[in-house]
Amino acid sequence: MAPYEKTVIELRSKGYIYSEIHKIISQKVYEGSVASLRAFIQKERTREYSTTNGFKYVRRTSLCRLVYTEIENIYAISLEEKDAALREYPILSKLYGIVREFYTVFYGINPERLEEWISKASKLMISELNTFIEGNRRDKAAVRNAIEQEFNNGLAEGSVNKIKVAKRIMYG
Repeated sequence: MAPYEKTVIELRSKGYIYSEIHKIISQKVYEGSVASLRAFIQKERTREYSTTNGFKYVRRTSLCRLVYTEIENIYAISLEEKDAALREYPILSKLYGIVREFYTVFYGINPERLEEWISKASKLMISELNTFIEGNRRDKAAVRNAIEQEFNNGLAEGSVNKIKVAKRIMYG
């Protein structure tokens, strides 16, 4: 993986998905799997970066958390750094905007806005987002209920998930 690290990071920052990156670097005689590529990216996400050559690498979780709050420096990223990242990567800017809009639709009290959001998000043609949109279309009644109702089964689902994780670990 070492000879391809820089290329992989660059392609991932441009929005390429793992399978696309794998195809590109496989043409350069890379013999590893998509899983090893994914593992490399996961390690890169958790690595702490410092400012070098005028660039500051920001952890993805810091940007994701800003969807929920706009408080400056609360998650190791200032609003100026967020704005710079959004200017630098237009696809990230579009994705950030549409996710932020979904947050307001989901936590609002008007389920009719969901259909507007789905049509607007579909026009962006982002493959990862399209999967999420299709899930919302298939389960539209459940999503509408989640918007309208104050009750949910999150506690039960969390317990079920914990049990399934333990089961997967036991069976390898």
